[in-house]
Parts: sequence; C-alpha cells; structure tokens
Amino acid sequence: MKDTRWALVATVPLLCGALLGLVNGRNARIDGDLDRAVALGAAPSVSLAIVRDGKLVYAGARGEDDVARHLAAGPATRYPLSSLGSTMIAVAIGQLVEEGRVSFGDTLATYDPSDPNNAKLTLRTLIQQRSQRADERLAFVVERATGISLPEFLARNVFPLAGMRETAVGYAPQTREAIGYTKRCAAWIASPPPQAFVTSTARDVAKFDIALFDGRLLAPTTLAKLIDLGVGKPGHVVRGFGGIDEIDPTHENAVVVLDNSAAFSGAALAASAERAYGR
Repeated sequence: MKDTRWALVATVPLLCGALLGLVNGRNARIDGDLDRAVALGAAPSVSLAIVRDGKLVYAGARGEDDVARHLAAGPATRYPLSSLGSTMIAVAIGQLVEEGRVSFGDTLATYDPSDPNNAKLTLRTLIQQRSQRADERLAFVVERATGISLPEFLARNVFPLAGMRETAVGYAPQTREAIGYTKRCAAWIASPPPQAFVTSTARDVAKFDIALFDGRLLAPTTLAKLIDLGVGKPGHVVRGFGGIDEIDPTHENAVVVLDNSAAFSGAALAASAERAYGR
C-alpha cells in the first residue's frame, strides 16, 4: 500500500497558506472600506470589530479621534456608547433576575412608588422600549436592588467577565476618548456627543457580544428571555451616537462600528463586513 503520510504532511502547509490568504484578503477589503469611509468625510474616525462563530476575527480603526491635534485613531480609541449601552443594562437586569433580586414582571412602582404611573410599567416593558428614559429607569432599579450605581454594577459584574479592559464607566472624560464632531462647510467642528455612562472600544464591545453568546454573562435560558423581549434577536441592530452593534446570537456573529460623528450611521460599513465574512 502506498504511504500517504508524507503527502498529508505536505498538504497541511498548503491548506494553512490558503486559509491565511483568504483571511488576509478579507481583512484587506475591510481595511479599504475603513480608508474610504474616512477619505470621503463620513466621519473623522471609524473603528470596526467583527465577530464570527464566537471569535474576534477583525479589529481596526482609521482617521483621527482628535482632529485639532491630529491624534490618530486606533483599536484602543474609546467612544461614548450612548444607547448602545441598552443591551448592557438589559444584561444587568438579567443577572439580577438570576440572583432572585428582581423579576421581569416587577413594576417600576416596586422600586419607585412616588409616581402612580410606575405601576403600569414592568421591567419587561422597559427593556422592550430601549429608550434613554427607559434605560434611566432600569438604572434606577439596579441601584435600588443592589445599593450601587449601574456603572459600578457593570464594572463589577459585567466587564470583568467579558474581559473588557478598555471600557470605562462614569461621565468624566477618559484617556484615548474620541471627540465628537459635526461637519460645517466641509470642516469638522467639535461637538460633544450626548453624555454616555460607558465609553468603550469597538473590540471591547465585540468581547461583550462574545461573552453574551458563550454564557459568561447570562444563562442560556435568561438570554432566551431577553431575546424574546427584543434584545439580541438575529440581525438585531443597536444604534447609538456614532455607532451600531449588530448581533446574531444564533450564529454567534456580531459587527461593531463606532465613530465620532452623529452623521455617520455605519450601516454600509457593517453590510460590507457581512459580505466579506459571510453571515
């Protein structure tokens, strides 16, 4: 019988080389998309992270996070998450449900009886609303149930589990935080974004998505309940000031786009990433 061992050994490097070439080709395509987005003036800086099959497969950034000082953006540049933090708040509530401290069916009046209308709002309803006002009310519930603020709760119970070392909480300016801009007469003018209690990088938001997929943050049954409420449904897109987080828990895929211009939606860039890496 002919010995095929050496043939197999010789084939392995060829296969590895082909796979590496495929990955490099995809990354080069995404690099080009980032370059074009900045060159066309879509935003002063754009940061992108891609998750496929529960793994971070790409993280890159282009442009300037501070136009006046010409500070180049990089994967470590932080952006205010604004309403992108809604999913993190929902996860905080889910963790408290698992601990028996709150219930999705609890009314807001359970934690704030001062307003009669609060008896009509359940935590389930607030999670579904995904608005700034709803997030503020859920943050209040976290504080009443735990005795600590929502940012502190996330810093203790969410970010460490997800390995999010580039994420900061609180409203004070952070190091490597991108400045927000609006365009006037073809020039970028500094324009502070809405206050956000969390600033993070695209790759850290991707790490959050991965931890959500693999069960580090929530039990599968709890995640399923949140998905029923609209959190993380396949193809679900969370939008914030200058950013989106498109997640698909079913296939453990995600695309995160962060930028420092309210005029740039990131949708086209996310769609290009989907085409490059497949859904």
